[in-house]
Amino acid sequence: MQKNKEAYTIPDGVTTICFYAFKFNNNNEITIPDSVTTVEGSAFKYCSSLKTVHGGKNIVNYESSSFDDTEWYKNSPVLVLGTTLLRFDSMDENVVVPEGIEVIGPKAFSSSGGKNVIMETVTLPSSLREIGESAFSYKKNLKAISFPEGLQTIGKGAFRGCQSLTEVVFPESISEIGVEAFQGCSSV
Repeated sequence: MQKNKEAYTIPDGVTTICFYAFKFNNNNEITIPDSVTTVEGSAFKYCSSLKTVHGGKNIVNYESSSFDDTEWYKNSPVLVLGTTLLRFDSMDENVVVPEGIEVIGPKAFSSSGGKNVIMETVTLPSSLREIGESAFSYKKNLKAISFPEGLQTIGKGAFRGCQSLTEVVFPESISEIGVEAFQGCSSV
């Protein structure tokens, strides 16, 4: 692989992009094939030139630090890779996660600095099957969220510190609720 090429396509057949795989890479565009299902933490660490990411529609395992240092991650308020919502920054009280999203990635709503602070309600899509670790943590104004039938997993600390959350109704499809998923939700 050339480290300073403008664009790079990861070869088809690759299933995992490992920890630090593209560390210090200067590409400004990456294409991820449909064969990739996992992107490990810090996979694109120190890739400050990366502005565009294509593909990745079958990624189901994603760590929140995978793209942290990239322009693509820093400058996009809503980031979707395949069917995974990586980041959602909004100044709206009522947030609607788009249909087709199957996974809300780790810290998707929590990594937005001062944004999402006024978020009071979230409408989740019927396609959703997993809410990642710390996805909504410390959203202190979040009052209501309705979990769709089909949701299977709520990750560790997903709603930690959401002290205004007043009601949680789980669908029959839920099979795993992570450690401290609702810790500090004193109004539930």
